[in-house]
Amino acid sequence: MKSQNKTRDPGLATQDSSRVVLVVDDNQDQRNFLEMWLQEKGYRMEKAENAQKAKKYLSKKIPDLILLDLMMPDMNGVDLCRWICRQFSTRHVPVIVVSSISDEVTINDCLEMGAVNYVAKPINYPELLDKMNLALNRTEKRKKERG
Repeated sequence: MKSQNKTRDPGLATQDSSRVVLVVDDNQDQRNFLEMWLQEKGYRMEKAENAQKAKKYLSKKIPDLILLDLMMPDMNGVDLCRWICRQFSTRHVPVIVVSSISDEVTINDCLEMGAVNYVAKPINYPELLDKMNLALNRTEKRKKERG
C-alpha cells in the first residue's frame, strides 16, 4: 500500500529519507501504520516495541526524532522519556509523546522530563506532522547556531 506518488507536501520540501524517526510503541498495528505514514511523508522509521529495545537501539544509533507512547509493558513511558532526556548522547533528540493518556498531570510530567510536545491518540496526523516539523526545525536551528 506504499504510495507511488513522489510529490510531497509543500511543507516537507526539506524532508528526505535521511531523517530517522524512532517510534516506541508496543502496539504493532500502530507502529505499522506510522511506518507507512512516515514513509509517505519522506521519513525513515525505526521501531521499538518496548523501553528495553528503545534503549538498546539508542545505545547504537541516534535518530532525528522520537515518537514515544507512554503505555508499555516493561517501563513507564514517562520514565523512558526522563532517561532519554538525561543521556548525553540523546538529550538533544526531540521527543514527542503520542499517547491515549491525556490527563494534564501526565502531559506536564512528560514536558517537565524533556519531551518537546504531546499528541493524543487517536492521532491527528496533520497535527503530528506540524509538531514533528517544528521540533526538527528547532533542532536544526540549534545545530546551526552552535556551528
